[in-house]
Amino acid sequence: MEGRLHEKRQVLKLAQNERAELELLVSRGNVPGWMIRRAQCLLACDGCEGGLGWTDAQAGVAYGCSSRSVETWRLAAIREGSRKLCIASLTRSLNA
Repeated sequence: MEGRLHEKRQVLKLAQNERAELELLVSRGNVPGWMIRRAQCLLACDGCEGGLGWTDAQAGVAYGCSSRSVETWRLAAIREGSRKLCIASLTRSLNA
């Protein structure tokens, strides 16, 4: 039972272009901190080859947010894509 607490039912698998966009977002210094944190968590949870494949709890501890927040972001990225979750918000804020 305890092992199931850390089991992800839906694994985030970022495409190469999504990973590249998130890495670019993290490396830029002129974006809001919440976007950087969200991008870092998504990169950490990436279950593709080359991704860390962390659990929501591991990413939450590493980046200072709740595992529930990481789960919400991960599931939204699976449903809608990471672009919608981070990149589109960044584009709107930079164009404002």
